[in-house]
Amino acid sequence: DRNLKIICRGRQNDYSDPIGHGTHVSGIIIGSGRLSEHTNEIVKGVVPEAKLVFQSLLNKNDKIELPVDLQELFLEAYKEGVRIHNNSWGANTESYYTINSLEVDDFVYNHKDMLLVFSAGNDGKDNNTDDRGFVDLSSIGSPASCKNGITVGASRNSRTKGGYSTLTHKKAWRSSFPNAPIGD
Repeated sequence: DRNLKIICRGRQNDYSDPIGHGTHVSGIIIGSGRLSEHTNEIVKGVVPEAKLVFQSLLNKNDKIELPVDLQELFLEAYKEGVRIHNNSWGANTESYYTINSLEVDDFVYNHKDMLLVFSAGNDGKDNNTDDRGFVDLSSIGSPASCKNGITVGASRNSRTKGGYSTLTHKKAWRSSFPNAPIGD
């Protein structure tokens, strides 16, 4: 496909995605809608005309393997013409500003025409007694704690079918979300 370039960083010539997360997020971003024939409507990605450079970060054991300096990862994509780099990975560092956060900030400072987007993480909780009913401020991972990138967190939706859609946060994860409004 002329709109796709794959870079296999940790598994030579193996760009499979056994976890499925990277493929899923890529579909949200650039899905053409070609495979949505089984639905009543065509479901497309946000920018289906965009080109994609997929950097496989998995090693031979299917674990994420990042370079020692994240700037190597971003520069590799930058040289391929990438100017928006999505990163749906991170570490649970309780909103601390880490060396990886610094690497992101430094890269963006030196490449002002590139936008780096990060997942806030999967470790949100409502355990802080000062602000019950809302996700704790310390729930952001790194490098999402950077200053020069964009951090994306979860949002509520109105789905009523599939997955956890019929459960409240409190019913699914009582110890993490015991209070309203987030729990309900």
